[in-house]
Amino acid sequence: MKFKSIQFSVVALAGASVLAVVAALVLYALFAGGRTQMLVQERTQALLEKVINERLVALAHAQASQIQRELEYPLTVVKGLAQANMLMDGKDAEGKPLLGISRGEMSNLLRQTVQQNPKLLDAFAGWEPGAFAGPDSLYAGQTGAGYDASGRFMPWWYRKADGSLTVEAMGDTLESQKVLPTGVREGEYYLCPKERHKPCVIDPAPYEMGGRMVMMSSFNAPVMVDGQFRGAVGADLSLDFIQELLKAADATLYDGAGELALISANGRLVAYTKDAGKLGEPADKVLDASQAASLGKLQGEQPLYQQDEARDTIAVFLPFAIGDTGTRWTLMLEIPRQAVFGELKQLQGALKAQSDSDTLGMTLVGLLIAAGGLLVIWLVGHGIARPLRQLVGMLDDIAQGEGDLTRRLTSERADELGSIARGFNTFLGKLQGMIGQVVTSVQHVSDSSEHTADIAIRTNQGVQKQLAEIELVATAVHEMTATAQDVARNATHAAEAASHADQAAHQGKQIVESSSAAIQALATEIGRAVGVVQTLARDSENINAILVAIRGI
Repeated sequence: MKFKSIQFSVVALAGASVLAVVAALVLYALFAGGRTQMLVQERTQALLEKVINERLVALAHAQASQIQRELEYPLTVVKGLAQANMLMDGKDAEGKPLLGISRGEMSNLLRQTVQQNPKLLDAFAGWEPGAFAGPDSLYAGQTGAGYDASGRFMPWWYRKADGSLTVEAMGDTLESQKVLPTGVREGEYYLCPKERHKPCVIDPAPYEMGGRMVMMSSFNAPVMVDGQFRGAVGADLSLDFIQELLKAADATLYDGAGELALISANGRLVAYTKDAGKLGEPADKVLDASQAASLGKLQGEQPLYQQDEARDTIAVFLPFAIGDTGTRWTLMLEIPRQAVFGELKQLQGALKAQSDSDTLGMTLVGLLIAAGGLLVIWLVGHGIARPLRQLVGMLDDIAQGEGDLTRRLTSERADELGSIARGFNTFLGKLQGMIGQVVTSVQHVSDSSEHTADIAIRTNQGVQKQLAEIELVATAVHEMTATAQDVARNATHAAEAASHADQAAHQGKQIVESSSAAIQALATEIGRAVGVVQTLARDSENINAILVAIRGI
């Protein structure tokens, strides 16, 4: 693109450069700010997710530990009772019982256990037929003291609705193989320790106790004597405290936005903060499909932390064992991502708003800087173009033949423009002197031309005179030829005329030689004038080239 003004050219090109630089800086700042914001968001979210993971796992461990302590308490009690029963049936080296107490005293021990441990709902002891000291037949029919019809020792002490304690025989359910709706056998509390020879925790189920339904689990231990199973003791514990415990934990976790559940080994709900009416039901029928699937992924006692994008939740599944029974229950803790990352979203929103504000500010500042830069460039361009315009004007005057070579550019600048002005003034000074010499040479040529013209006029006059005399000679010759007599008569006159003609011819010769010399001098002067004119033409061409270059700038 060609510009007609150097000022506009400077402003356009420099302005475009300034705008490009400002735009590049603003865009880079925006790009860098966006990357920084994205990095902050990613790092913040990753850090928050790590903190949330650690917090949820720690909370799950804390709740599981508290539940474990509560569940291991009755297990410790029944282990103590089992040890006491084992000592009753054990013999020392002399064959005497290691612990000499009667059946009635053992029954009282069970009663004291229930009375002194208000958390326990009941306690029982069931012996194999004839395994306790003394024949069972001696106690046949004493059902009110904890014996069955055959006299088998199976006392069950429990609390009634008014809080008082009473005893009954365990009855026919002691070894019942009937499978209940909960998925366990009716006599599991006795059959499990009998079959496994180790403590057992029976999966919880709802039972009616004291006129109300209670979520209850049974903790049992075998009575082993010399490696032989003699019977089992146990105690039942209400698990309602777990529901209250998880509710309290849920209330402190993101204002109750979460969901906690405890799932037993047989996959039934022991506690569920979302709906207490679902206790005892299969977890896979109550929980979400993804939650149920996560339960199947658990290995050992390793916690499982996962984020469900579809449900927009974060969940922790923590399996834990109850004592040395090998029974594993699972604590589930789930929280909506919105509750967890709510503050992060607010922070990200604030960062986005601040970023937008900074973007607008940077854009406005960039525009102001660009406008200021364009103004400065315009002034600089004007300062550059003004002396150039003066230079162009003076060169135009010179090129058009009307220039005043006495004029000079005035410039106090120390830069290239000042150098151009000083150089142009020097050029004008030299050009003025050269033009003066040309004028003098032209004047000399003019004078020589006038002198040559005068010589030519005089030569022409001499030639005309000579021609007239030659015509006279020709007339005379003709007359001499026509009339010999006249020739003869006028021989003397002819001789005189010839003498005069000879003189005239000699004089004409001199005049011609003088004219030739004058013409030769004129030719020399004209040659010098031609050289001067050619020099002047070359100088004019140089001046025109300079003018064309300046106009191109």
